[in-house]
Amino acid sequence: MTNKMSLREYVKKRRKYIKIAEGETISAIYQGFDYVPSKFNPDEEIVRYKLELDGVIKPWDTSATSVAEDFSNLEPGQSVTITRHGSGTNTIYEIHELN
Repeated sequence: MTNKMSLREYVKKRRKYIKIAEGETISAIYQGFDYVPSKFNPDEEIVRYKLELDGVIKPWDTSATSVAEDFSNLEPGQSVTITRHGSGTNTIYEIHELN
């Protein structure tokens, strides 16, 4: 039996939420957003972005206001790349529209 996909690809495919590793860039189609309670502080709301990857819509949660600012200029259906720089509270996301 041969392995058809790497373990990293397997995890990405099976994961219900989008997780972007430090230095990683993903390409997705923006499909809107919702507000959801923060898992760290349930009294606070964060933004849950709906992103389509490989034909599947998956949620991406972040409280970063710079991300909300970038996405506020986008309409659902627009293609984007998202690159993560840093980790923890020093994380910066670079968002670029592809359309």
